[in-house]
Amino acid sequence: MTVRLPSRHRLWQVAADAGLVALAWYLSFQIRFDQGVHRPYDEFLGLDIFVVVTAIYVFVFLVFGLYEHWWRYVSIRDVWRTILAVSVAALCTATALYFWDPLDGSRLPRGIVVIDWILVLAFVTGARLLVRTLVERPGGKRLVSRGKETLVVGAGDAGQLVVREMLRSPRLRYTPIGLVDDDPRKKNMRLHGVRVLGTTRDLPRLLAENRPDEVIIAIPSAAGDVRQAVVNACRDASVPVKTLPGVHELIAGDLALSQQLREVQVEDVLGREAIEL
Repeated sequence: MTVRLPSRHRLWQVAADAGLVALAWYLSFQIRFDQGVHRPYDEFLGLDIFVVVTAIYVFVFLVFGLYEHWWRYVSIRDVWRTILAVSVAALCTATALYFWDPLDGSRLPRGIVVIDWILVLAFVTGARLLVRTLVERPGGKRLVSRGKETLVVGAGDAGQLVVREMLRSPRLRYTPIGLVDDDPRKKNMRLHGVRVLGTTRDLPRLLAENRPDEVIIAIPSAAGDVRQAVVNACRDASVPVKTLPGVHELIAGDLALSQQLREVQVEDVLGREAIEL
């Protein structure tokens, strides 16, 4: 078993978790004994117990590697790892207090273990999700727009990657204001908080209504006629248009999709490979 200590840049995460664990331990007794914590169970709220409980939780979190990632990049996999870590830590805490027996025969109520597990799980996972929400601030209802207002054509895998990168990286100077997709079933759905406004057939109307600064074609496998239709609509509306490269270019290139945007070229709308003369 290898325990990696967090770097000094992530010590605030450890401190935050320790505070949340201590708060959950205190609140679990207040919830369990709604008329006030009576003796001898009030001894479980002593400083020494707080230190032991907090230390066990933080140690288990270190073992599970919860401090090896920034909270702003928390994923579903990280949430499941957090749930497992909190569950193991709660079991270790209950076991330690059972064998330690700090009150000489007065056991820790089982209800406290369950309530504490629920509260720690809610506080720890909630804090991580809150940080990610505040950092990314998904959705198009911002008070101040960041850079170019962009309409993204394609609500598939490439489209969601481009939108996510725009939301995460203010240095790109892009603000996604909507998505367009050929599949009418995706209308009004959301990707990272950005709504699918309609299909490519609705593009002329959407361009007139939203007046984006730029349109991005995020369909690497799109046929030439699809790209041509988007280019024609953007040309009529005098809106610049860019595209992601083809699938073979993406495989051979950088994974940062939003940084591979380029102007639409003749080869993109041919619908076939270009013939070299």
